[in-house]
Amino acid sequence: MAPKDLSIGSSSPSDSIPDTPSSATTTTIDHDNRLQGWALMKAVAALNVINGVAFFDIMGSPSLTPTLAQDTGLGRDISYATTAALVMAVVGQCIFNYFSDFLGRKIPLVLATAFLGVGALGTAFCNFEHNLGMLVVFRGFAGLGFGSISGLVNILQSDYLDKERRQIYQGFQGVSVAAGSALGMIMAAVFSELVAGRGMWQYFYYTQVGLNAIAFVLALSCVPAKHRVQHCWMEAGGWRGLVRLIDWIGIIFGILAIVPVLILATQGRDMKKDSAILSTCVVLLVVGTVVFWLNGYYGPVRGARPIMPFKFFRNRTIPAIYMQNILLGFAYNTLITYMPMYLTFVRQLTMMCTALFMLSYVCTHGACSTTSARLVVLLERKGIPGYTVVAFVGFSCWMVALVIFAFVFGLSDPVICFLLALTAVGTGKVFQNAVNAIRNEVHASENATALGARNVLRYFGGALGTAVNSSVLEKCVKATLKGSLATFAEHPFDRPDKKHLTTAQSTEVTEGFRCAFQRVFLLSAVAITIATVLCFLLIKPRAKTQVLEVSSKTTCSRTSSSGTSLGTDIEKQSLEEGHRDSSSSD
Repeated sequence: MAPKDLSIGSSSPSDSIPDTPSSATTTTIDHDNRLQGWALMKAVAALNVINGVAFFDIMGSPSLTPTLAQDTGLGRDISYATTAALVMAVVGQCIFNYFSDFLGRKIPLVLATAFLGVGALGTAFCNFEHNLGMLVVFRGFAGLGFGSISGLVNILQSDYLDKERRQIYQGFQGVSVAAGSALGMIMAAVFSELVAGRGMWQYFYYTQVGLNAIAFVLALSCVPAKHRVQHCWMEAGGWRGLVRLIDWIGIIFGILAIVPVLILATQGRDMKKDSAILSTCVVLLVVGTVVFWLNGYYGPVRGARPIMPFKFFRNRTIPAIYMQNILLGFAYNTLITYMPMYLTFVRQLTMMCTALFMLSYVCTHGACSTTSARLVVLLERKGIPGYTVVAFVGFSCWMVALVIFAFVFGLSDPVICFLLALTAVGTGKVFQNAVNAIRNEVHASENATALGARNVLRYFGGALGTAVNSSVLEKCVKATLKGSLATFAEHPFDRPDKKHLTTAQSTEVTEGFRCAFQRVFLLSAVAITIATVLCFLLIKPRAKTQVLEVSSKTTCSRTSSSGTSLGTDIEKQSLEEGHRDSSSSD
């Protein structure tokens, strides 16, 4: 029988019916570990601290990009380090989230935290050796860490909470995101400007190493896991059974399909048409994509646990949300990477003032992330498609803000703060709610796979956005600044030094960068506009409350008409309908 489409408002399969494996030949391991009381509070607090440390890097490092580019002399090549972090975040999502089904949840989280710490320490050591390769490697380690952490935190909280509490507690992640982001941006400003000028940016990463040590201890001591590795191996039938379950083909060729796209987007402008690297990337892209999709279709037949089950795409809600996450990743990473540069390059703000401006974003994001989760619950109790409505409002607010940034000149400081807050209303309403919406569409046994795919696509969109927009920024600046000002176009990621320019030349440089950043914001506006339209593809839910009301009415009917089987028959029919609406596949 063909799988039935699920509604966002329907009950989670993990909460209503027994978990079923993805295929008859696949062994599944139940990681649901409902916690109560102090155990729950301790675990959730630890996860949010770890998540905050990850966002300390995610938001702080982009703010340091101009200072790092100037101090190390890397110039435009600094974008390679940024893209490396996002590429490895995608790879980390593929590997760590997927393997958490087989190794338990705790070990991947501890390893991800360790990678983040190693990446921060190595980046700090780049102050002694200004080597692009070294910086790219250690920013890649950091990306492997923070990308995996954000996904694993979502998965673990889903394991700890039932559907009724999941929306509320995962909304609290917005607070950790806001706290970590705010601290990261402020510390980046302090070490880039207020502490002895140039050459002090490495202390930002030393600070992160200290915070990461705390996160590492919390991951070891406060985050419970239902199964140890040995239990997972036994459930899978030992080492050999575990190896057979893992979708090695999907992992390898999935990475081969993603990485060439990012390399082409980043380095494509420097490659010649007859370049061997270009040809290799194209071949790997084609082969990786074809094999990955074929494997996704035939994977369950082999008994492997596919890294991307194709049955997810039979329910149009899930692919619509996945596509939205690619687009919001594109726009979100553009925001955190290029908005600080816009404020310092064009608005002529100091790093500290830029951080304070961005606080209007992160604080509003935290508040909206927490409150919007409760709003989704309230709407669904009234039979209204909660995620669809909230996501549409969020994407619309984000779209309006980006359109104004892209087309309106001469914005005042209060207006910029308002637009950043409006952007935060958008991101706060869609980030964690998308996690919950996907979680409610799949069985608990597919939790890590479904959320892992969402996070992979989000970071893929972010890496793609950073790569594409770095090319757009460079080309626009080169096209605008000519003659003696062309030197500024050679280092578009360095903060323009206008001390020796005339007033007219200084204005021309500022206008050149302003036009370039507006093109960047325009691309993000297009992405979010598409995401807004995709809200109409989300399925209008048949709310769980409606099923409960039917069950209640039929129970009354059975009570009032004992002696007939009419009430019982109606009740059975309503429960069967509710079961079909709750199941992700028949």
